[in-house]
Amino acid sequence: MIRQEMIDRQTDQIGQRLKTISTDIKLYVEKRIELLLLNVGERLSQWAAESIHKLIGISLLLLGAIFLLVTLAIFLGDVFDNLTLGFLSVSLLLLIVGGMSYYLKPHSFSDYLQDQFESEVMKALSLNGEKPQKTGKLIDPGSAKQLKE
Repeated sequence: MIRQEMIDRQTDQIGQRLKTISTDIKLYVEKRIELLLLNVGERLSQWAAESIHKLIGISLLLLGAIFLLVTLAIFLGDVFDNLTLGFLSVSLLLLIVGGMSYYLKPHSFSDYLQDQFESEVMKALSLNGEKPQKTGKLIDPGSAKQLKE
């Protein structure tokens, strides 16, 4: 009888340990999933912010280029004493440059863009969610203080 009680007590202890282990594993998996979702959300928000920033910059550059081209057309119109001829010459210039760009398809430029994209992806993967460290500062290993150069 006493032996049976000891065996029952030992199986209860083992059962309790298994329950705590399974609870701990479940909690660990839930936390890992939560961490993964947070990392993905952070990367997506960072990508969205950078994309919006670049889109605004590109839009401003295009707007400036349009104003520059209109100004060039008006200037050429004054030179030719015909405003229509000024706009026509700028349009022809744009059509020629655009046509050459489309038909000649410079591979060096597309290769450059592909290399840039690949290096950005590799940099993002190598950081693994960590933010890049700022340069221009030295770290004193003895006191772990950051010193300005």
